[in-house]
Amino acid sequence: NSLGINFVDTADSYENGESEKILSKFLHRKRSKIFLATKFSPKFLKFEEIKNACEKSLKRLKTDYIDLYQLHWPNPEFSFEDQIQSLNKLIKFGMIRYAGISNCTNKQILIAKKILGDRLYSHQDKLNLLTKPDDFKKDYFKLMNKQNIKNISYGIFGQGFLKFSTKQKIFLNKILSNYEMSLSQLIIKWISIYDNKGHILT
Repeated sequence: NSLGINFVDTADSYENGESEKILSKFLHRKRSKIFLATKFSPKFLKFEEIKNACEKSLKRLKTDYIDLYQLHWPNPEFSFEDQIQSLNKLIKFGMIRYAGISNCTNKQILIAKKILGDRLYSHQDKLNLLTKPDDFKKDYFKLMNKQNIKNISYGIFGQGFLKFSTKQKIFLNKILSNYEMSLSQLIIKWISIYDNKGHILT
């Protein structure tokens, strides 16, 4: 927080909820200064299941509201619209302030936007030096900007397993040497300018 970081993102599936419990210790006496985000598993389909998952996250996080509650992955075997409607209900109940989605198609993003309006805060997608959303989602960032939805990039360091070819390594080393940067600094800088409206990095 002393460095200006006030966004924290987790999920109920991370270590079976232990991540949320650990995070609750950090949130103690700092809740009002933190924008708290968590996610629910796509295995929760009906509203009562999603509401129950949210209540359990609230309990583990030791808070009475979640700033950003996100669908972790769309479930292809269930109605995407119904899951988004469930998020809309949680907003009306005051349990969450904003809704988010993750790993969705452009079409699904538009469906969520139509249902949630300005309460659709963000979409999370994988983005690093080797995996770019524009490779498989045409006009993704144009869509996000037009709909005023924030992009949250995850996996920016590839979970520590980014594998570059020999040519890529030579190219990267030249850049790092010329600008006196570490690879981590380069990755953050590259992603921060990828979208001119900025990113939230996780």
